[in-house]
Amino acid sequence: MELTKEQKVAKLGNLEKAGKLYLDEAAALRKELGIEGDGGGGDMTATVEKRDQNAALWDKMTPAEKMELYSNDRERWNAIKDAYEAEGIRKLFHKRSVP
Repeated sequence: MELTKEQKVAKLGNLEKAGKLYLDEAAALRKELGIEGDGGGGDMTATVEKRDQNAALWDKMTPAEKMELYSNDRERWNAIKDAYEAEGIRKLFHKRSVP
C-alpha cells in the first residue's frame, strides 16, 4: 500500500526523532519528498550527537546545577531534560523490539 504525501511527511518526522537508527530510511524519504538536508537546514548527525550529549549531561548534573540551570536558562534546561527523557523512551522501545 502506497503512503500518501502527508503520511510520508509524518513518518519522516517520527524517523528523525528516533535518531541514528533510522537515518538511512529518513534520507530516502527526504529524497522521495524532494526535501533537501534534514528539513531544518542543519546536519542531522550533529543534531543527534548534540541530543545524545544533552541526555548524558542530565545524569552528570547535580540537583543544584539543574536548579540553577532551570532558574537562569530555562530553554537549555528544557533541551537537556527532553533529550534525557527521549533517550529513556528509545531504550525502552529498543528493549521491547529486540527478541
